[in-house]
Amino acid sequence: MSIIQYGGWDTSSYLQTWASSLTFSVGDNLIFQYPPNHNGIEVSKADYDSCQPSNPIQSYNDDATTIPLTLAGKRYFIVGQ
Repeated sequence: MSIIQYGGWDTSSYLQTWASSLTFSVGDNLIFQYPPNHNGIEVSKADYDSCQPSNPIQSYNDDATTIPLTLAGKRYFIVGQ
């Protein structure tokens, strides 16, 4: 198994440009790091588009979350407070 690190996205990055240059595969891990007193939330596309976690799929509260990609398909994440 090899480890490939992509430059991280942050608030100064244009998300669409950053994401369009990347391809993730089953077996990869996403690592989210966020400030204290924030959390990572996996949401539906509708909640992602509205940036509102009205029905969260999963919430992560450990400031550095590793999410294994075990299935193909799109997943959506936002950061909450």
